[in-house]
Amino acid sequence: MSQIWESFLLGLDYRLQDWRSFDHALFEGYLARMAGLGMGVLRLPLVWAAFQPEPKRLSDRCLRDLEAAMNTAAAYRVGLVPALFSSEGNGSLRPDWVFQEGKPTLEGQVYLLEVLLSYFRGHRAILAWELNAAGAADPGQVEGWRDYVFPAVRQADPRHPLALGVGGDELTGGNRPLLEGLAPHVDLMVIDWTGPHGLAPLACALAWRLAGKRSLVSVRRAPSGGREAETLLRGLRKAGALGVLLPASGDQTWAGEEHGEALGKVIAEAWVVAEQPAAVAVDPDSFYGDPLAGWETLAREWQG
Repeated sequence: MSQIWESFLLGLDYRLQDWRSFDHALFEGYLARMAGLGMGVLRLPLVWAAFQPEPKRLSDRCLRDLEAAMNTAAAYRVGLVPALFSSEGNGSLRPDWVFQEGKPTLEGQVYLLEVLLSYFRGHRAILAWELNAAGAADPGQVEGWRDYVFPAVRQADPRHPLALGVGGDELTGGNRPLLEGLAPHVDLMVIDWTGPHGLAPLACALAWRLAGKRSLVSVRRAPSGGREAETLLRGLRKAGALGVLLPASGDQTWAGEEHGEALGKVIAEAWVVAEQPAAVAVDPDSFYGDPLAGWETLAREWQG
């Protein structure tokens, strides 16, 4: 299995509407097609509300499904990036018990991390762990994540890289607490990109400039065909991205034939991660002062 810092990663973002209806046959079908196309990584969001119905109790069913998914991924030699504190398809993120006196607590979050990472840290399917930054959406949580949550993760699994999952809007909108308060304490970022494909490489370059971290980019919209896929892939590689995750769904069929040629070129040419990330001329203090104007200026310059 490729190391996360070496080969340019190709994969899928496998989003489930509801973990209570995990379809193992469908999941294996995705993995089989991925393996056939040479794709080696799959992001697997773990819906927080489903996995942790109570502060000190995890769902037995979700844990069994997760272990089965990991075993299947290992059989196909596909590395997993489980994303914790993720939302459901309807946008619900946090379990009801999380809030105490109107503010989210950290104890339950740490319990989830300690149990999951301690149990699965030796599994050969794990490529990296991701913490969804929306779990620290309250500015008051940033220091707690930095001082309490991150150390718990490192202690539970010191072996695997730790990623911070951020939305593209948090990056282009200049979420300084996340980009300067949390990102320096992880190994990489996973950018959930909903914008135009042509600006995804710029998002990687901006993440490097503001947070000093390489990024794995998950695009919400699949390229319309092989030519658009190749343009996206080459742009991300040039910008210094660690790789790309194409969208997949736990209740729809994805075959990938329309992207097969572009993906095949990456495999045939044995792409490696660019040694130097792309540079963008932006002063962080100025950007944070007016991120909307800063992003618009960068986008115009990037597109020529």
